Amino acid sequence: AEIIGKLHNIVPIFDKRLRERDFGDLENKENLLLNWKVHVKKIVEEQGLNPEEVKAPNGESDKDHWDRINNFLNEKLRQHPDDIIVVVAHAGSIKIYLGIIGHFSKEEMYKTYQGNTGLNELEYNNGKWKVKQINNIDHLEKDTDALEIFNRVKNEKHNFNFRERWRINK
Repeated sequence: AEIIGKLHNIVPIFDKRLRERDFGDLENKENLLLNWKVHVKKIVEEQGLNPEEVKAPNGESDKDHWDRINNFLNEKLRQHPDDIIVVVAHAGSIKIYLGIIGHFSKEEMYKTYQGNTGLNELEYNNGKWKVKQINNIDHLEKDTDALEIFNRVKNEKHNFNFRERWRINK
């Protein structure tokens, strides 16, 4: 956001609603997604909740994340009805955004790959969304070795210490 802002002589506005999903206490465990699936299954069986409403302990649900991104999107459309808006966010929040506008179903949006620096261009006219491009990385210099490695590992199961990655990313 800062780099884009400097190129266009604008100051980015940071908004916490664009953050990734908060998995609360589960974020400190190895294999977050497996722990999340086990947690959801347990809560659905014990309490009969809709899986989208299950919250991670001290975290948020799929619905919370969806509502947060939807709130941001609707607010920006009201504030800037005829302006170009550039949003810089993490892949999970971008996937939610693509689900909200109806480009993907909820099942498809989570499975859709969103690469680092991938550009998504959307147009909103007369209450309808048009997707012009998704996950475009043509702006990156083509490094065939790097692309080969990227394509090979992007779907591999990663075996890293989630707690350490979270500490570094914070």
